[in-house]
This record gives sequence, C-alpha cells and structure tokens, in this order.
Amino acid sequence: MLQILPASEFVEHRQPQIGFQKNRASFNMIVMKHLLVLLLLSVGLCEGHVVFLHVPKTGGTTLHYLLKQNFPTSSIYPFLKIDDYLHVVTTSEGMEEAFQMYPSINHEVIGGHFPIWFLKQKAPHYDDSFIFTVLRDPIERVLSEDRDNIREKLIRNLPAESDLSVIPANYICKMFCSDCRLGGNELLQDCIQNLRRMNYVIFMDDYKNGVREVFRKLGLGLPQEIPHHNSTNIKAVHAVQSVSKETIQKIKQLNSLDIQLYEYANTHFRGKSLPKNPDLRQQQRSRIPYIVLP
Repeated sequence: MLQILPASEFVEHRQPQIGFQKNRASFNMIVMKHLLVLLLLSVGLCEGHVVFLHVPKTGGTTLHYLLKQNFPTSSIYPFLKIDDYLHVVTTSEGMEEAFQMYPSINHEVIGGHFPIWFLKQKAPHYDDSFIFTVLRDPIERVLSEDRDNIREKLIRNLPAESDLSVIPANYICKMFCSDCRLGGNELLQDCIQNLRRMNYVIFMDDYKNGVREVFRKLGLGLPQEIPHHNSTNIKAVHAVQSVSKETIQKIKQLNSLDIQLYEYANTHFRGKSLPKNPDLRQQQRSRIPYIVLP
C-alpha cells in the first residue's frame, strides 16, 4: 500500500496575523482544510503502484516534482533515467546492459526516462500499475530538445547552433516500445498497443488540466498554482535556433513514426481515461474528491 505524505508536508503553513480575535476564524478555517485533506487522503490511499512514463521535453520534471511532494523518498525509485545511450539501443545486448546496470523496481512510484521495454522487465508490478504519460507534438518536442542542447552549449561557452543530428529519431516510439529491436510499422503497432495500456494520457497543449485530472484520479494533493520547471524558453537560445521550412521538413522525415503515434493518440485518446479493463478504475484510486489546496 502506498504511503502518502500528509498535505501539511508540502503546503505552506499560515500563522495568524496580529490581532488574534480578528484572524482566529480565518486561521481555524485553514487548519480545518488541512485536516480535511489529511482525512481524505487517509481513506483514499493508493492500493497499487504509480508509473509515470516520462518522455523527454514533455513537462515531466514538473510532474516528478509534484509526485515527490506526495510520497516519502523511500517509496520512489531513486533513478530518474537510464543512461542516454541506452534509450536508443536496438540490440538484445543493449537491452541486457540496461537490465544489468539498474536494480529491480520494487518501489511504489516510478517517474523517469525509462522505456517501456525496461519497465516491463524491471518492474514486476507494471501490469497492475496506474500508468500515465505526457505527449507533445513531435515537432515541438524535437525543437524543445534542440533548444535545451543550445542552452547547454551557451552555459559551457561552446559554439551554439542547432544540431538535429544528435537528437534520436522517433524518440517517442523508442520510449513506448516493448522491444527496442523493432522497426517500421511493427514498431509503430507495438507502441500503439502500449499507448492503449495507459490509464491516462496528458497532452502538452492541455498540460495543467491533464495534471489536475491525473492527481484527482490518484487522490493526491496539488498546489493551487502548478509550477513550471526546466523551461528552455530563453531569448538567447531562440536567437540561435534555426526553424526554417527545411528544418521542419527534416524533423518530419526523421520522426514520421512519432508523428503517426501522436496523431493516433490525439484522435482516440485526447481527454479520455484508458483503463485496460472495465474494473480497473474501481480497483485503483479514483475514490476521493479533488481538493484545491489553499
């Protein structure tokens, strides 16, 4: 059973201001709200596991931060990703190297850059977990990753320029596949099947609403304003990045499978819960009302 931290662990306490009588009612109301949240969480504890499939450059850093505010550190898998080169392996040897490098996942919460082929092997509870992800338009995702690379070069005082060649093609499909040795349409169909297994898909262009819906389903607390971490929206970076028609066309060619997967998701899954069977939602967490914390 998941151990969820009380709301008091991540909500700023408000002390009564000068003038005890004047502020007593307001202070008591805040205390009662916190006690109510704690009570609701205590009766709505998750009975399974939570898996957040974090595709790079989809707002996952913020989501991982929000999850950490609700669970003790001991409940969360301590690794945030497998080594970058292992994300894009295409051989049995590469998969085996990843399996040997990282311990089994016996934690209640997983959130990081872990491909599905890795999770299915290392997380024995994967099939019984509440699994969600964030999808972003593949072209925008690649441009965002390119900006991130430019930012790193600027920080290190290196020559800063766009370089799409260092960004793996069809990266979303590489994260969603059950077997990294697949390619072409076989890879795409495998990814679609794994996408259909998701309990919820957040779309980047409706990010805050999607985050609130997932946390409501899980019975977790959220701050009133969702923060924004790991942004690459820097003027100096945009000044360097080249976004010509030729660049966009090249991105489309290199990521045609990602684009097809995103179009499939956008058509079939936008705004929908995706239980793998009719009883899943009852088995898992959507048991308490969503609370906007003060």
